[in-house]
Amino acid sequence: MASRINPRFAAHASPAAIDHAIREADAASRRYALKADALRRLLDARREQVAAGTWPSKDDHAQPTAAPSGPVTPTSR
Repeated sequence: MASRINPRFAAHASPAAIDHAIREADAASRRYALKADALRRLLDARREQVAAGTWPSKDDHAQPTAAPSGPVTPTSR
């Protein structure tokens, strides 16, 4: 894992800077875990809809088959 730490940071970071980096990494890890959990719930729900024959909706004409690449903004929808 040490190979993912910037060598200059590893050589010169203060204990406070290292502690801060740990807190940032832990927060990012929690955010990604929450996103993965939400995506798993969505996948389970979608599979249930497909099995029930309720997805895709007859009203939906164009449905994306993959997640959009890049950030979704009000103007990119």
